[in-house]
Amino acid sequence: MKTLTLNILAALIITATIYLIWKFSRPTEIVAVHLSQYASYIVVKNFPFTDSGMITWWQENRVLLKEKYGVPELGSEGSESISVWNFGDGYQIEKPDKDSFFPSKDTSYLLCFADMNVKENCIVKDSLMSIGKTRDGVILFRFGNKVYSEKDNGEVVRRKISGS
Repeated sequence: MKTLTLNILAALIITATIYLIWKFSRPTEIVAVHLSQYASYIVVKNFPFTDSGMITWWQENRVLLKEKYGVPELGSEGSESISVWNFGDGYQIEKPDKDSFFPSKDTSYLLCFADMNVKENCIVKDSLMSIGKTRDGVILFRFGNKVYSEKDNGEVVRRKISGS
């Protein structure tokens, strides 16, 4: 009986390990890029899990994003920021959250794109990363309350935020 329990436990651990390796090794897929006057929104699937992985993805793909999707350079052509969003469950109609505990007409949990001429033009707000540029030309990467800056030599360092 003890051997059977150990075999089942080992099989579960191996299965979970294989699943996690598969989940975190899938390549990032750019679903869409939405451009507005002051911002660019990149919608992705399978984004890297770590801050460093996300920054590396940006550094490796910024030229592709410019050439293939027209994402402007930071601070040029009116672009003030670039943000990367999780595609999640896909595009949906702008409507109140059916899973909300209290009935509501609030749709602020959605990010809707005016450049799409279809009813399903919103995604659930799940920001993965924001990229901006200071007046001094320093590129900043934001992940919630964490901020990193890219030095001239390409090195990325975490910045201290006052109050945290």
